[in-house]
Amino acid sequence: MAVERLLMDSDDYIEMLFHWHRYLVAQTCLAGKRVADLACGEGYGADQIAQVAEQVTAVDIDSDTLSNARDRYRRDNLSFLQGSIDRIPLPDMSLDAVVSFETIEHVNRETQKLFLSEIARILKPDGILLASTPDRARTEHFPEKNPYHPGELYQQEFRELLESEFEHVHFFYQDVNIGSVLWHDAKPLNSSATNYKLDWTHGAPVPTQKSFTTHLYVIAACSRVPLDPSLLARLSSNCFEIGRRPLEMIWSRELTFEDRCKRQEEELAKRGEELTSLSRVRAAQEESIYSLQRTLTELERDLGKAREQITSMEIEVARLRNLEAELNRIYASSTWPLIEMYRQLMDRSPLGSLFRPARDIVKRLLP
Repeated sequence: MAVERLLMDSDDYIEMLFHWHRYLVAQTCLAGKRVADLACGEGYGADQIAQVAEQVTAVDIDSDTLSNARDRYRRDNLSFLQGSIDRIPLPDMSLDAVVSFETIEHVNRETQKLFLSEIARILKPDGILLASTPDRARTEHFPEKNPYHPGELYQQEFRELLESEFEHVHFFYQDVNIGSVLWHDAKPLNSSATNYKLDWTHGAPVPTQKSFTTHLYVIAACSRVPLDPSLLARLSSNCFEIGRRPLEMIWSRELTFEDRCKRQEEELAKRGEELTSLSRVRAAQEESIYSLQRTLTELERDLGKAREQITSMEIEVARLRNLEAELNRIYASSTWPLIEMYRQLMDRSPLGSLFRPARDIVKRLLP
């Protein structure tokens, strides 16, 4: 079985209000009765009921929790037993009433059926059951699923389970809302006070006659015989936490939220300035990169020209090497001495001028 408990030192004042309201209502219906509080948890609810009941037996599966409850809550008509909800350690038809708030959603469907069968077993034929559970139609829209609630139910599912054991099933709905309380100093919180309601229309609150349209919890009053109308009337009630802690908690959270928003706005402004500075640095870097790219383009162009010059020079060197090879071949030939002798004779002979054109040709060929 999953475990989830409301502790008396908890600062979850909203949940505290939910739980206490249910037990206070149950107390008004159970005066002089023999009652079992199943999955009693810390025991504060069983202790409250024991103030008016003949006998209260509080049952829970956790031994440490029961030990703490026994130490904290001591009454002659209040006892604590360890046991599971699918094997309740109580005799058949021994109770006038069973209370079990926020229990059935903690177990799977098979155990839920055993749970209700056990309740029907220990109740007298005219006994009553007061039970509650969160409405899955509401909780399924929560951002996170409660890991302790494997058996959350829609209203119709809850009703069908209850009607499998009880002929008469009445539903009540519970939720927390913000309200304004106005009372006479001589008669505070008059039970006959008029209720007024506001609803939001087009972004503004306006008076309305509409009923509450949403709820978080379903409260069931069940019996195998018709229930007393006066008992059902007592279940419709209001519960105010006059210490204002829930409201102060909400305001505190709002102030904390506002502080967080302010800090986040300041952080965003700081980040914005940093982003602007980084943008300027980036613009300067981009300009530098553009300038380097232009320089690189010019260098590549100069490099291309240099490569063309090198290619031309390599071609010229190759041509000169070919000429050198040809001259070396001429110098090495057997006719070169005769040609050299002829050239010298022609330079000394008066007839040399007649052969000057041919001599010039030879000079151009020879060094």
